[in-house]
Amino acid sequence: MNDPTPAGPSLNLRLSLHESLVVHDKDLRLGGRTLAYGSDPDASARLGPGVAVLEGGPLAATGSQRGGPLRLPAGTVLELRGLPGPLARRVYRENLVNPKWTVEIIGSDADQRAGLLAEKKWLEERLAGVEAEIKAMSSRRLRRWPVAQRTLAG
Repeated sequence: MNDPTPAGPSLNLRLSLHESLVVHDKDLRLGGRTLAYGSDPDASARLGPGVAVLEGGPLAATGSQRGGPLRLPAGTVLELRGLPGPLARRVYRENLVNPKWTVEIIGSDADQRAGLLAEKKWLEERLAGVEAEIKAMSSRRLRRWPVAQRTLAG
């Protein structure tokens, strides 16, 4: 299956935690990317690719077994780098009202504008494709089956 995300400049997301966060899954994911994962309960958690800790930390793997819960202290600021612009904006919109953290899009206005223009072009192309499908469906005639007529002998 092809990725429907349009190409364009990549953006960074900054995730600021307002309260401590304990993740009981094996990893913390946002926007389809792994932010951090626990590898050893006696060591710090490992960061996913393209993730940096800007403030706070350390991220801790807790529990008595490998891959146990992760603990991220309040005040931790993570940056997820290199997300496609449309994905970064979707993650931002989905997390506007999350009380546990704040998500910011980091990038220049020129990068954001270029990303929006690329997304607009992709949406226009997709809309043209949808309209063509609708037109093709409308031009097809439904096959009508003759209705058998019965006569009643009286």
